Amino acid sequence: MTGSMMAAFPLGLALAALLAYFIIPTYGWRTVFIIGVVPAVLLFFVRMVMPESVRYLISRGRLAEAEKTVAEIEAKASGGAPLPPPVMIAAGVEERGVTVFELLTPERRKRTILLWIVSFCFLWSSNGIIFMLPQILVQRGFQLKEIFVFLFVQAIAAFVGYTACGFLIDRFGRRPILFLYYFVGAFFHLWFAQATGIWIFFAIAAVGWVNPGVYGANGIYVSELYPTHLRATAVGWFFGVGRIGSFLAPTVVGFMLQYGLGAYVLHTFALTFLIASLAIWLVGVETKGRVLEQITGPAKTA
Repeated sequence: MTGSMMAAFPLGLALAALLAYFIIPTYGWRTVFIIGVVPAVLLFFVRMVMPESVRYLISRGRLAEAEKTVAEIEAKASGGAPLPPPVMIAAGVEERGVTVFELLTPERRKRTILLWIVSFCFLWSSNGIIFMLPQILVQRGFQLKEIFVFLFVQAIAAFVGYTACGFLIDRFGRRPILFLYYFVGAFFHLWFAQATGIWIFFAIAAVGWVNPGVYGANGIYVSELYPTHLRATAVGWFFGVGRIGSFLAPTVVGFMLQYGLGAYVLHTFALTFLIASLAIWLVGVETKGRVLEQITGPAKTA
């Protein structure tokens, strides 16, 4: 479900590419930015209809609100049919504050650092290719409208990649599928770096499948590796540390393009995907089919 929801991100990329294709040549890039403000209105509707996390409400002692939320979810899910007996999980009220230092306690330090490496490497390659792909393709001799077609193909493939990744991690497990997305993705980037002719469309589609197609499942896996009171902090820092890669990649890529090393830009994306695959494997924890208390109890590492 989360993977399908996150698949809206590449659909937004595809829509942006289409808008750019038709609008920029006639009206300029500023018009696209003005149109980009419109989706912000959706936030008001999200705020109105999205319920609070039940685990969070219980951890704060807000049991009446938690019971009301669960009742509403059950009513929508069951359609009036009888529900299976619930799984009983002990949940206490948590009073302690949350700091990033809890992510770096001795029993969590290795896991947290490995996940930060994954995030840095992924967002280096993901935002690097999103931000710099037009310039990379310009250097390879493509025209502006052709570049928008490439971006559209990558975004559509990413939608399929997002959706497939969500299904696959539920079917075969988080860790092996994420590892394969990163490991195989490294070679997809190398393929795109060498592809010519009609094959370049297949290569950019393969890249889109994994980059950014693996993005949504990352957050799911990370959130399952930490207890409730740390989950939002862990996910926030996971993607926050990755933003260092986000702003470094365009800078480094820019210098590479300026000094005649543009042919090797995609190789840096392949390398970061390879490093991410090794780091995700070394995390050493599978979370599929296990409740949070089994995973995050005494900070298990296997």
